[in-house]
Amino acid sequence: MGVGHRQALRLLARRNLEVGGRLLRKLGDKRMPGRVQASKWLVSTEVFHELMRPTPAPSERDIANLRAEVVLINEKLEALRKAVRPLLRQLAEQNAT
Repeated sequence: MGVGHRQALRLLARRNLEVGGRLLRKLGDKRMPGRVQASKWLVSTEVFHELMRPTPAPSERDIANLRAEVVLINEKLEALRKAVRPLLRQLAEQNAT
């Protein structure tokens, strides 16, 4: 049996709270009277798969948390690499002459 759209969103929000807010990233703000609400959320599929893995034993929870941390760090490193790549290319061009 499938999961409905609202139920899936609730499960995702609940899982995000369980992992300390590491699953969802806020992309923008939607201003409403009296409060600010996120307009969009970014979900990393790699982190999602890692965090949704079933952990049969309590002793394996620490290992699962470490695996999720490694995935998060790898994503951040890849984003840094992409951001720095044009700068390195520009420096290489300047040093080539």
